[in-house]
Amino acid sequence: MTHREDAATARSWLFVPGDRPERFEKAVASGADEVILDLEDAVAEAARPLARAEVASWLGEGSAWVRVNGSDTPAHQVDLDAVAACPGLRGVVLAKAEDPEAVRALRERLPADRGIVALIESARGLGRIDALAAAGVDRLAFGSVDFALDIGADHDERALLFARSSLVVAARMAGLPGPIDGVSTAVRDAETTAASTRAGRSLGFTGKLCIHPAQVAW
Repeated sequence: MTHREDAATARSWLFVPGDRPERFEKAVASGADEVILDLEDAVAEAARPLARAEVASWLGEGSAWVRVNGSDTPAHQVDLDAVAACPGLRGVVLAKAEDPEAVRALRERLPADRGIVALIESARGLGRIDALAAAGVDRLAFGSVDFALDIGADHDERALLFARSSLVVAARMAGLPGPIDGVSTAVRDAETTAASTRAGRSLGFTGKLCIHPAQVAW
């Protein structure tokens, strides 16, 4: 299977800060279907040059996805310059996806077998969800924490129901696999994470973002 075919069926997606290379192999060994080396929120701005170097070095032999900064930030192109040609790059998770043209440009920039996941984290992104889903992505994902902050809502099932359902419907209309649900911030609370996973599955999500290896099995 190609990386893009793998992405269509992957259920657990584990984030790892890009400036913590000692955690990369541990993440791969966690049992997560896909590992995302993060160059965005998990890395302080001052540490991003180091993170890019560590991620690019590891992708010389290892294999993972990379979350890059949003297309409207100066860091976006710098991130892509660092990782786009790495042999171990499985695909790119585009943070704060809002612009379909930026997604199409990213599709042209990457090798054909590398995937793209569009991370919806704002009202603007949700408002353009149909166009983003049709712009060449392999899957949609929900950045629920940042989305809740953007609209001034609580980070709970009731407040985010409309947004979650919108992602599911947009994915279906575009012929994409079910989207990837946002993280559970209860890192070590098995029941809360399991309940969040069940709730997402009931809406039509077929994957979940994770921020700790302990969440992968839940």
